[in-house]
Order: sequence, then C-alpha cells, then structure tokens
Amino acid sequence: MDYLIREVATEPCPYLLLLAQQNGSSCEIIKLGNSLLGAENFQRRTVASHEVANYYKIADTFVLASLFMSVLAGINCCQAMLR
Repeated sequence: MDYLIREVATEPCPYLLLLAQQNGSSCEIIKLGNSLLGAENFQRRTVASHEVANYYKIADTFVLASLFMSVLAGINCCQAMLR
C-alpha cells in the first residue's frame, strides 16, 4: 500500500480512498497517507461487502494493490469493471 500512496502523491490533484481491512501495518499506512496526501486527500475505510459496489460506481480508478493474488482478487477486478 505504501507504493500506491507514493504514486498517488505524485499526481497534480491527489486523492485516495483506501478500502482495506485493519492489520498490523494499518497505523503506518494511515500515517504515510496523511503525511504525503494530507488528511483532506486521504481516507481509509473498512466497509461491508454489500457496500463495496457503491464505491466501485463512484471511483475514477480501481487499483488492487494486494501482494497476495487469489481467486478473490480476480473477482474484485471483474466486479469493479462491471460497475
């Protein structure tokens, strides 16, 4: 996720809404996002599975930044493309 945040920070009008589960590195990721993007341009949320489609609909870009590929990763990409 740090790579994604650094890349978004290079954009002229950076904004990142990160949908992710909390884990051991979440605090570091949140600090990096707030540091490089500013609190007004960075949000991290955990949402229920039935709400994810709403986020796909309003997104300009979908990025799957997981280091672990699985069957679910492919499903997420397909769902995002269908919105």
